[in-house]
Amino acid sequence: MVGAYSSEQLPYYQVAEGSPGAQLLANYDLSQTPCGPPDLVVLYGPDGGTICAYPNDAVPPGPYNIGESTLTLTAG
Repeated sequence: MVGAYSSEQLPYYQVAEGSPGAQLLANYDLSQTPCGPPDLVVLYGPDGGTICAYPNDAVPPGPYNIGESTLTLTAG
């Protein structure tokens, strides 16, 4: 639901090259961006970490949970 979440003022992690987060972004062809602007993909990790990315045709804006063992996204 658009507007049901906000990426504004979320602490977020910069994904390190070669990390599971980088692999996740690559799997979904997402480009990381700092959290803040509206209409971003907001990924919530298992340890409370947040990653924001630009949406694309496969992943529309909104909140998603990260499946840690499978590196998959589920709508949050």
